[in-house]
Amino acid sequence: MEEEAERYRQEYEEEMWVLGLEAYDWDSLCSENVDTRGWLYIPDTLINFPVVGTDDNAFYLSHDFSGERDNAGCPFMDKDTQVWDFNRVIYSHNMGTGSDAMFSTLLKYEQENYFKEHQTVYYTDAYGSASAYQVMAVVKYNVGDLEEWDFRIRNHEDMESYNAWMEQLQGKALFYEEPDHAPTSIITLATCDRRVHGKSGRFLVIAGK
Repeated sequence: MEEEAERYRQEYEEEMWVLGLEAYDWDSLCSENVDTRGWLYIPDTLINFPVVGTDDNAFYLSHDFSGERDNAGCPFMDKDTQVWDFNRVIYSHNMGTGSDAMFSTLLKYEQENYFKEHQTVYYTDAYGSASAYQVMAVVKYNVGDLEEWDFRIRNHEDMESYNAWMEQLQGKALFYEEPDHAPTSIITLATCDRRVHGKSGRFLVIAGK
């Protein structure tokens, strides 16, 4: 059993080294917080955080990774999300003008050059493999449009539903980059953005693999 665990550790560290990523100490992270779901990293940015998840979307808006009160919160998966879901939404705060905390710097994706130069998002599931996602869309969103197009949808019933959702995504995008292939999995990074839609405004960066 110990030999198998050591072999897994070596294979994991080798995989992360090949990708140029840090090997995360999942035992330590999960010991500190049982809600640990994975790690989010966007190269050449300040986004390099553990991701948590519970059945309460409110808790980590005001608590940090250690569970302590903190207005900056901690990036968290949308509640009820499963590892096999097509679309996994990760929320975190935009702390306002001049801040670089949490998802504040996501708003840099509204600059076309930044969008083109930061096309890869890495997400690593706890005790799992790192996956590279290609950024394909940036959306300035109004949560009042959820009935028209729900960015949070986790799975599609059929290809017709999938294609319709993807077409709507392209239509709503500030920037859209046709992915190399039809994504079988996407990560949606979501934060508040009150500049256009007030309290209903969200800023979305959507990446697929």
